[in-house]
Amino acid sequence: GAVPVETLPSKALSVRVAGLSAEELARRLRRSAPPVFARIHKDAVLFDLRTVQPGEDAVVERALRSILP
Repeated sequence: GAVPVETLPSKALSVRVAGLSAEELARRLRRSAPPVFARIHKDAVLFDLRTVQPGEDAVVERALRSILP
């Protein structure tokens, strides 16, 4: 529903890049091929590892390497 009453345990990877705002980093990730979606929290881009399927970690790594300055 819109207001979950239970939380699911998870881990998140927090990424910050010097000279690049979290909004800009997230925008670049969304525009990568394939698009990578993450959330922003406290000026950092967060990857919820619960949503990264086995084998997709390499996709996320390639996207980050391709867009970093």
